[in-house]
Amino acid sequence: MTAEEGAQIYPPIRSLSKKLDIVREWQDCMSPQKLVEDVCAVCAQMFPCGELSDIHPSSEILSVLRNEWLPADCRPKTYDIERYSGAILCHRGMHCLSDIAEIRICTTCRKALTGRTVQQPKDAIANFQYYGFDELPHDVRESIHAASALELMLVAACRATVVTHHYQTKGIRGGRVPEEASQRFNRGNVALLPQDPSALSNVLPPTQHDLRGAVCVVFAGGAFRPSADALQKFPLVLVSKSRVRCIIEWLISNNEWYMKEGITFSPENLASLVIGGDDVGVLQGIEITHLRDGDETADADVCVDWSTLASDLVTETVAYVDGDRSERLWHAMKAAALAHALNHKSFLVSRAGSELMNENSPTFLTAVFLHLDPWGIGNFNHPARQPDQRISFQRQLRNLLRQVDSPFTQDATFPFVCWNILQKRAASENSAFRISSARRHSLVNDVWEAEASIAMLAEKLEKNPRAKVDSVEERKALRLFRELNVICWSLPGSNGYKLCRRNEIRSLTRHLGTLAFFLTLNPHDMMNVLVAHYGGMDVSWWRQLGAYERAVFVASHPVAAAKAFDVIIRGFMDVVVKYNKGIGLFGKCNSYYATVEAQGRGTLHCHMLLWVENHPN
Repeated sequence: MTAEEGAQIYPPIRSLSKKLDIVREWQDCMSPQKLVEDVCAVCAQMFPCGELSDIHPSSEILSVLRNEWLPADCRPKTYDIERYSGAILCHRGMHCLSDIAEIRICTTCRKALTGRTVQQPKDAIANFQYYGFDELPHDVRESIHAASALELMLVAACRATVVTHHYQTKGIRGGRVPEEASQRFNRGNVALLPQDPSALSNVLPPTQHDLRGAVCVVFAGGAFRPSADALQKFPLVLVSKSRVRCIIEWLISNNEWYMKEGITFSPENLASLVIGGDDVGVLQGIEITHLRDGDETADADVCVDWSTLASDLVTETVAYVDGDRSERLWHAMKAAALAHALNHKSFLVSRAGSELMNENSPTFLTAVFLHLDPWGIGNFNHPARQPDQRISFQRQLRNLLRQVDSPFTQDATFPFVCWNILQKRAASENSAFRISSARRHSLVNDVWEAEASIAMLAEKLEKNPRAKVDSVEERKALRLFRELNVICWSLPGSNGYKLCRRNEIRSLTRHLGTLAFFLTLNPHDMMNVLVAHYGGMDVSWWRQLGAYERAVFVASHPVAAAKAFDVIIRGFMDVVVKYNKGIGLFGKCNSYYATVEAQGRGTLHCHMLLWVENHPN
């Protein structure tokens, strides 16, 4: 029987030899040797070697890759920049660092540089996407690299809220991977709070009063109860006065934004913030909480090697929410939130700063994440960027996460804060373009008029999420929920977005007929050698790691895990399904629909629908 004849039979029959061919093709395509990547010298991003080409840079090409705005001290010294006419390049993509030679460039950069009119690629690091980490003084670079989350909070002009650092040790009992060694998802809003502009905007570090209630350290599990004395031996919650001083003094002398704002260093504030007279100590006013396991007895006298304990910890950004994500409980949660706000209760508590910083500000990156942009030269929406070189917040964010050895991928809060900013922008655009300004005002009035019914509905659904909604007032409240739902139909993660995806599937079913297969692809990241490959670890070393060590690596390399997942899903479509490439394992695929989501510990999986030729409709 030929492959074509087998495909015409339903269910499709594939011979053992054809199945083995698919297995061999999969093994070949997924081999790390076939997925070797290299660096583009222009945009500093990693690409498969087949997508890179070598060119000899002409004087015209080098001239468009210059950035005269950059201070001389932060320009690259990893190669002879004068030989390259001042062009800002990534040395990892250069064949020779001491003299003009060929450089590797990606397809996108090549089109811009070798076209009829030579232009600077928008993704080039010369387009204010260069950060000069290697050019920092050694002591400053080491201080920033070793700085804890608490120390970075003391030296930053702004900080992100709704961020809780959660430390948890390896589980005592075996049987599963500890939850602390996991990736997480964010389900809270993030606002950017500057120091109070009337008193503290020009002084770092902030005072003890300004930081009161701003730091909470949670220890979960374990048969010990942390004490104030024990924290003196716990590196992750200690503050080094010399490290904080080193970073602030360098910033106010070299970071353009810090100098422009007139920020000064206060030795008195620093001395009052750290307990004790030593250089390293616990932050004053820190709140200590221990959540022990229900069947364990916490003992403050248990001898704990805190240094060893700290080396096993994974720092993660977590957000907590009460309730389920089902539609009924979603209504209950929304009703509770509206009732809470209508009852004049605060839904955003600002403990420091009386004004929120605009995330569109060109100083946002260096003000909030100074350890990622210490020179203040690579902000979003940089004012010195030429009109034809301007790129969106989302595009620059993508570039930063794709750069080789990018510190942006290692930061525990940067991706979550930026994702939340994108979510808020999308929500604002949806409300601005989908409803008229008059309806926006009347919608607010409708919510106020329904205040009593919303409160009653919230109480009713809290007691029983499946309770029947029968009164006129309650139905009116639900109609308001549905209208808000329609407004956010294109906002990823919203209930309206999910409803829109369901409608797309219904449309495909009406057009193509009944689907043939429903598949769920859930690659096991801790068994996937591609995670090690894209994370920069030797595959042979990866195979020697235990489950916990692999989990820690995956949690600390989320970009590598996401990249490995993407390669596997694309490989599945090309090799197994063979969409638009002939007859695959399931027959000839006419169409497919797939969605990606994260499960509890943050790992990705894909739900996929397949429409196969000759499937009974």
